[in-house]
Amino acid sequence: MGEDEDRLAKARFFFEFVSKTDDTTTQAHERLNKKVYQILTILSAIFPLVFGLGYYILDKNAVWYFFLPFLVGLIFFVLALIQGFLLLLRRGDWFKYVDPLMIIERFKDKDLPYLINKYSATWSDTINHNIRVINSHEFGLRNMLFLIIFGLISLIVAFSVLGYFFFVAN
Repeated sequence: MGEDEDRLAKARFFFEFVSKTDDTTTQAHERLNKKVYQILTILSAIFPLVFGLGYYILDKNAVWYFFLPFLVGLIFFVLALIQGFLLLLRRGDWFKYVDPLMIIERFKDKDLPYLINKYSATWSDTINHNIRVINSHEFGLRNMLFLIIFGLISLIVAFSVLGYFFFVAN
């Protein structure tokens, strides 16, 4: 009887370990989605302001040395918005979950430690898949942030050049 209790204790330990890993993975996925939402919200507020300011400046003084870096900055912002929307569109498509009833039906003749181990192993494989999905989303978020940074740099260059020609060159 001691061997069966040992097998059951090991199976329960493995199950609890996988359960905690799944909780951590789910929380990471939720945090990542919140970051994407927050960045999209900020970018959606900044984009029309920058576009309006640039339109006002170009309407008053159409100069190519401001227009080119300004246009490049806006293009980077649009690409960042597209990247963010693509991350949101595919966020739920790839995440997988385990159906415990399928495992119970398939292995109903087996003892409890075997069932727990089998379910935990299947759950662990699903978690590994979900971690790869999260890493893919993190890569997309990183690309989105780089696009925003390049857009901001382009806008800083545009306004710096405009300021130089407005204050120094005149």
